Amino acid sequence: MVHHVTSSQKPHIGPLSDYTVTPEQLDTYLRSRAEWRAVSLPELEETMSDQQFLVTFDDGYRNNLTAALPVLEAHDVPCLLFITSGFIDGNAYPYELELAEVVEHYETLRVPDRSEPVALRTVTDRRNLYRTLRLPLKPAPHEEREAFMERLAGQ
Repeated sequence: MVHHVTSSQKPHIGPLSDYTVTPEQLDTYLRSRAEWRAVSLPELEETMSDQQFLVTFDDGYRNNLTAALPVLEAHDVPCLLFITSGFIDGNAYPYELELAEVVEHYETLRVPDRSEPVALRTVTDRRNLYRTLRLPLKPAPHEEREAFMERLAGQ
């Protein structure tokens, strides 16, 4: 299961830090499975065996097409791509990516509902703030997430 495939430098926090591989890492993984059989979902459901694998991508990011597809094609490996329809119809947006980018970028950050700016001197400071802000946003309705991110942007 993969989310992002990119040659860009991997951030220290957020979803990109946990779910990103480079095209070279994907290529290495596929080479390590050269003796195995890459299958599509219907094939997997029909013939389960120990020497099969299915590559999946979550959320349908553009880099799945631009960076992953050439590697998959070079190995003749099918994949299953899950698309987040809310990104397309506007009912959702990748707030976790936006939040991580903001926390990663600034040395200090004025957080809505806090009186003092938060200093972000270390990666640990950044990870802690990201987690603190993300936890209540995860279960929140889309409108609340968007409102919080708008207030954060306003700071």
